Amino acid sequence: MMQQIAIQKSKTKIALGLLGSLIFIGLGFVFTFYPPQMRLSSSYITFIGILSIVTFGIFAIFISKKLFSRAQSLIINDQGIIIPKTGLIAWQDICGFTTIEIYRTKLIRIDVIDAEKYLDKMAKINQLLAIKTQQLYGSPFIISSHSFKCKFNYLASLLQDKLREYRGAL
Repeated sequence: MMQQIAIQKSKTKIALGLLGSLIFIGLGFVFTFYPPQMRLSSSYITFIGILSIVTFGIFAIFISKKLFSRAQSLIINDQGIIIPKTGLIAWQDICGFTTIEIYRTKLIRIDVIDAEKYLDKMAKINQLLAIKTQQLYGSPFIISSHSFKCKFNYLASLLQDKLREYRGAL
């Protein structure tokens, strides 16, 4: 029997993301209300400022929710992998894990037998995002170690080992 492993969120990494968003919001206010003298038109700079405020404001809201959420980030147990907003992905439905790289960020793609089974259980917005992820990357389930208190290689090895452990117990 496999012991339960909880991968905690890295509050430091999440807080740094929030700080970065707040800096860009501040720059957006400067560009909007005090456009610097450049060769670009002031209306273009104002537009860039407003776009920065809106975009990074949305990021700041989502990052704040993640920062103050009490939910576990990732749980690995004898039944499978529990991902918040996705739920349990059972070991018997996992074909394997693939490392993919997007803009120099390594991610773990969870290859599953029947993705529709999991997509049907998701909230509508999460379902739409997961479908788009599946279209782009071949699976609706992508894990980044970026906001966890662990390194990518540790997480990738842990998942591979636990899948082998599950298959060995059959």
